[in-house]
Amino acid sequence: MFQEAIVKGSFYFISAQIVFVISGYAIHFGLARLLGPNLYGIYGVVLAIISIVNIILTEGTSQAISKYISAGEDAEIVKRTVFRLQFIFVLIIFCLYQLLVSVFTKLLRDPNLTSYLRVAGFITIPYGLLAVFVGYFNGLRNFKEQTVIHIIYSLSKLFFIFALVLCGFSLMGVFIGFALAPLMGFWKGLAVSGIGKKDSFDWKKMISFAWPLVVFAAVFYFLTSIDLFAVKAILKSDLETGFYNAASTLAKIPFLIFGTVNSFLFPIISNFLSKNNLEMVRYYIKETLRQITLLIMPGVF
Repeated sequence: MFQEAIVKGSFYFISAQIVFVISGYAIHFGLARLLGPNLYGIYGVVLAIISIVNIILTEGTSQAISKYISAGEDAEIVKRTVFRLQFIFVLIIFCLYQLLVSVFTKLLRDPNLTSYLRVAGFITIPYGLLAVFVGYFNGLRNFKEQTVIHIIYSLSKLFFIFALVLCGFSLMGVFIGFALAPLMGFWKGLAVSGIGKKDSFDWKKMISFAWPLVVFAAVFYFLTSIDLFAVKAILKSDLETGFYNAASTLAKIPFLIFGTVNSFLFPIISNFLSKNNLEMVRYYIKETLRQITLLIMPGVF
């Protein structure tokens, strides 16, 4: 029975990832054609900065809620507690980001990025709140609903971005579209599961678990984007940055395909750890590493 659930879970995650990758690369290819290399270079830099902020808002939250739900805590109580904390956290990070926009433009030596960075900052609010429902369904191992949310988000992003660009909003329309897309996934999660129920839950242990994940994820994603920032700051050319962004985006295909394995594996490992079943923990980690190794080498070549 459990093995059957694993197979179904794998199918759902693969489906979501296929839609995510196809829609994501359709956006990249389409914007490169519609905007030209100069604006596409600006798009890549701004998106890289916002992605780091989004990771800060989502990585610790989704994994924390998934961990405690999969370990047996009351899912509705955990969800409501995390939602309240996340709402406050999102507002703090949003305000801090807006205050730091001028710092980003100085480091990148391009004051023309200011308006784009400010508008793109609004992406963080719905995206950060969406993470609560992603972690909630992941913790319940309800991979079907989690997949539906991801697919709605991916397709909404594709629709809003191209609709706004083709309506004449150009690059600014791209960032508005990015902000509208997670709202669709958020409303879907809210409609299916609600906001949860009030009761006591130790939010301090939630924060204690989440903050190392946030730091690690932020540093990791900064290091994967620092090359693009360096090209922009050193060459001071949107044209060269656009070409570099196109090449690096293509190079990240294997990472995007296999990078979400942790989302599937995490609640399973957490569940076994809560039952002190270390044998199954070792088994799933070993098998996952083996399968990823077999797939990623030919994928890179």
